[in-house]
Amino acid sequence: MTETAVATASENVSNPAKADFWFDPLCPFAWVTSRWIGEVEKVRGIQVDWHVMSLSVLNSGRDGLSEKYKGLMDKGWGPARVVIAAQQLHGEAVVKPLYDAIGAQIHNNGVEDYDEAIRLGLASAGLPAELAEYAHKDTYDAELKASHENGILPVGQEVGTPVVAFNGTAFLAQ
Repeated sequence: MTETAVATASENVSNPAKADFWFDPLCPFAWVTSRWIGEVEKVRGIQVDWHVMSLSVLNSGRDGLSEKYKGLMDKGWGPARVVIAAQQLHGEAVVKPLYDAIGAQIHNNGVEDYDEAIRLGLASAGLPAELAEYAHKDTYDAELKASHENGILPVGQEVGTPVVAFNGTAFLAQ
């Protein structure tokens, strides 16, 4: 390793690059990408901040969606709402562990009943079961929409999930 490479590696540890990662708990592309960025975080010294974006918010009122996809979007509010409620009530530190726990139920274990995935995810993350009630309440929808808007603002409305920004420069899935 050259002196320059050693210096750069040392700088990365003391002053890590910042990544912002917007995810929808339902999205398999966001799930796989989140696993990748977790590995990058381990070996490249980046700091990842996790944020909710919502395909249900994104597609609300859109024409041309199939009935099957509309049904998925209707159900999709629940997991995103619960992660936002947990963030509001328990702080930023719970976002990633809860996403991991709910995402594992949906994407790894094949749980299609999102209420069940939420219940199991909350238990796995060590969070109160009562948070599951927020899946069917609009209590924190303003915060959900604000988080979503912060994610799509740099990339526009014609996006998918995830959106990842490195040191403020955003990239998106389409």
